Amino acid sequence: MQIARIVSLLGIFSLMAFSLNLHTGITGMTNFGVIFFAGIGAIIVGLLCAPIETNGYGWMPWQATIVAVCVSAIAGWLLAYPTARLRMDYFAIVTISLGEILRISLQAEPLLRAGTVTSAIGISQFARPFEGWWDSGASETVGGWFGLSGVAPYVLLLAVICLVAVLTVWWLLGTVIASPWGRILRSIREDEEVSQHHGHNILTHKALSLALGAAIAGLAGALWAWLNTGIFPEFMNPVRSTFLVWAAFIVGGRGNNRGMVIGAFLIVIVEFFFNVMVVARGSASLPFHGFVSLIDSVFEWLVVDLGGYFWSSLSITEVFSKGDVIVNLAYLKLALIGVVIVVVLQVASKGLLPEIPSRPIPSNDLRKLDKGVDQ
Repeated sequence: MQIARIVSLLGIFSLMAFSLNLHTGITGMTNFGVIFFAGIGAIIVGLLCAPIETNGYGWMPWQATIVAVCVSAIAGWLLAYPTARLRMDYFAIVTISLGEILRISLQAEPLLRAGTVTSAIGISQFARPFEGWWDSGASETVGGWFGLSGVAPYVLLLAVICLVAVLTVWWLLGTVIASPWGRILRSIREDEEVSQHHGHNILTHKALSLALGAAIAGLAGALWAWLNTGIFPEFMNPVRSTFLVWAAFIVGGRGNNRGMVIGAFLIVIVEFFFNVMVVARGSASLPFHGFVSLIDSVFEWLVVDLGGYFWSSLSITEVFSKGDVIVNLAYLKLALIGVVIVVVLQVASKGLLPEIPSRPIPSNDLRKLDKGVDQ
């Protein structure tokens, strides 16, 4: 069920956008390492839930999830002390480097491997939450509710889990941001020196913010691992993760969690649309096949007919060694997301749903209101 997969991806990217919004939108720390914390959650869940005979530990999914969230939070807390004093650009460099370090470790470290072939790179064949209950008859019952000919796929249950996780975290963050601590984080974002002069420990508050956001990203990573049924280095590719989360953050609007959901929805829809086009390219009977063929024809004209005036046929042959001059839809997807970001910033420079400023009513206006009430 494609709708269930869309809902699951929407929940996962919304959680990662929530994490980024807390770090960057509320606290003012430019974090390019959301995938680092999400990767910690995914790897821990995969290793702990994999069977012992496949180099795992055989834990229950709920136990592994608690450990993954806690370890991600601890990693965020520990990251604050050596890095939170850095300038914004240096902190961003450190965070994106951590994501790459974890991705390379997943590719090279034998201890981070589990599956039927223990020497293979990645983690697979791990248990997922409520999977035994779902396969024992619940999937048939739910399939009957939706009028399916067979059993309902597990992704339908995962979509419900993702939805519950998003609503819970959304409520939690809304409560936290509206609290006095949330106002302290905003004051740190606006001016650290002024906030420090008011007696706030900047380092401690940044560490708490990083820990909470890292825990949310770790939960998103666990959900992403369950959706993909496997964890591989490509899962942590910055183009497939960090770029998309930042796109949701920019499009949605800084400091507003509702904007994070809107931004994540747009990104997931674009991702789904291009996945459909990739499948449609191989079959004339599928929707969008004609549209993909039109894109390929335009691309071939640009490369061969128009581009032939600027480069030789040998250059074209070297680039397209198989002879088919077709566009790589993965690159086109990234270009389209970039266009969406530019268009949104031109129309609404602060995003579709920017942060709503909360300011106290000036004393003069209060006096006017009091006079109006008396009259």
